[in-house]
Amino acid sequence: MCKLRESFCNYSYSLFVFSIRAVWLVIYVKSIILIKSSSLEKNNDMQKYMIFTLLVVLCPAISYAQTGEDQKIMEVLNKQVECWNKGDLECFMTTYWRSDSLKFAGSRGVTYGWQNTLDNYRKAYPDQKTMGKLRFEILSMEAMGEDRYFVKGKFFLTREIGDASGSFSLIWKKVKGNWVIISDHTTSAEN
Repeated sequence: MCKLRESFCNYSYSLFVFSIRAVWLVIYVKSIILIKSSSLEKNNDMQKYMIFTLLVVLCPAISYAQTGEDQKIMEVLNKQVECWNKGDLECFMTTYWRSDSLKFAGSRGVTYGWQNTLDNYRKAYPDQKTMGKLRFEILSMEAMGEDRYFVKGKFFLTREIGDASGSFSLIWKKVKGNWVIISDHTTSAEN
């Protein structure tokens, strides 16, 4: 189980990046061996070699850029956990798009707007006792373009009044260079 801010999560991310780089290194080495073993006397062969080399060089950079954005979103999720566990809902809400167009779908239906979402959180979690301690398990992160991501996961609240858990689907958007949640659909395991 991948918990934010714990070594296993960092290990999983590092292993993922290493795997991408290892695959591209193997492809590159095989292409060098293939090229040295074959004749490059024809212009056509040279053009194919140049295109293939360009792809081998550029694709790892593209993969790394995507995983770099994943890491930035994970940092924002870590911030959410830190803010929640301090009992600071205003801090927690800084990770959401501060707009009337923010959408939050939960047990009370769909809420529109940042302030309305914060107000709902305040009603549902009026104090640290009801908030408890939060942790996430991220199930998937998918790029939906250069400035949007789709993240699925589970949340777990450890509380004296009784634990709670559920799942969430988040749509993220890069606004003014920062990743923010623009749509949140959260369901409780009790529902």
